[in-house]
Amino acid sequence: MSIMKQLKQAIILFITVSIQAHVSFKQEIHSHIPIDIECILGVDIGTVNCHFGIFSIQDDSIKLLYSLSTQTQEITNFTKVMQEVLDYAKNKYGHTIEHACIGVPGPFTCEEQEYIKAPLMWCPVDGADIKQHTTLQTIVMLNNFQIIGYGLDYVQEHIVQLNKAIPQKKAPKILAGVGAEVGSAYMIWQEQKDAYIVYPSEGAFSLFSPESHIQCELIDYLKSVLHKKTMTWCKFLSTFSNTRGIKAIYRFFAHQDNHPMSPDHIPDSALIFNSYQTDKFSRKSVDLFLDLYAQYVRSLAITFLPYGGIYLTGNVATQNIDLFTNGKFIHQFLNLPIDIDVLPHIPIYVVNDAKVGLYGAAHYLFHKLTPT
Repeated sequence: MSIMKQLKQAIILFITVSIQAHVSFKQEIHSHIPIDIECILGVDIGTVNCHFGIFSIQDDSIKLLYSLSTQTQEITNFTKVMQEVLDYAKNKYGHTIEHACIGVPGPFTCEEQEYIKAPLMWCPVDGADIKQHTTLQTIVMLNNFQIIGYGLDYVQEHIVQLNKAIPQKKAPKILAGVGAEVGSAYMIWQEQKDAYIVYPSEGAFSLFSPESHIQCELIDYLKSVLHKKTMTWCKFLSTFSNTRGIKAIYRFFAHQDNHPMSPDHIPDSALIFNSYQTDKFSRKSVDLFLDLYAQYVRSLAITFLPYGGIYLTGNVATQNIDLFTNGKFIHQFLNLPIDIDVLPHIPIYVVNDAKVGLYGAAHYLFHKLTPT
């Protein structure tokens, strides 16, 4: 890492501050902030955190000035939170914001939906209500994986390739995110717009199919403790709940070893990953979890043939990058029971920048406001 990059990161950390409003915000400053200008707002709502990015428009491009973040489950009225963000931008920096793009988790039935009740949020995101009670004139709502796709070009220096496959120009791409939520999206090149168009997917809710004896035992165990007849990918991969993902797998291995645990006594997901070298249950859990993650990505790859690349997002990959670069994940990804020469030619990347969704929201909004 260059000295200038280290200095830039140090500055960002040093001037991070907190402000108090309807909810508790944390602010990060990403570049010099000019006063009394018009800006646009990009919003990335996640299961755990909600991020608001304020962008300037300079020389026909967007620039992230500063961002505010809060815990998603603190939000009981999203319209009020939006108003507080706009008031803060105006009162502190003189920034006028009239246009916003919001990335929201959950199924979208049409492009730029105006109302959605996001999973694990206490309140809906209502575009009409926000426009009625704020100064915003334009509100665009997309699935939160769509905005990640539109933001990829802005974080290229923070993207790590896991294999040696060469991407094909204009070929399809897919996003596969695993963390507190599990999601995906696919990207198709459109010649008319000379750009990729990102489409949401709910592939995480497709049914899981076990590939080994231990996976069959796991699915039977989870069906019994969760009282479910069927199991989807998100049940195995989401790290948000004590009854899902890595925590459920940890509980399964403890049960197998005659150490039954209640959900409240299972270690935190981050601790399980961090204890890979020191705790046998953690090691077994992480190995099986990564196998399942690779199988989920493989199922998407076979469906879409994304020779333009697969982009892994979410904190499981970004916070445990060493577990993805040691070759085990790629080995399981390539472990296809049938003999077709497809998977070795698909590049796989980890997107290691949490701001990618903010950039994507601002990018989409900017091009909507300034069509060519």
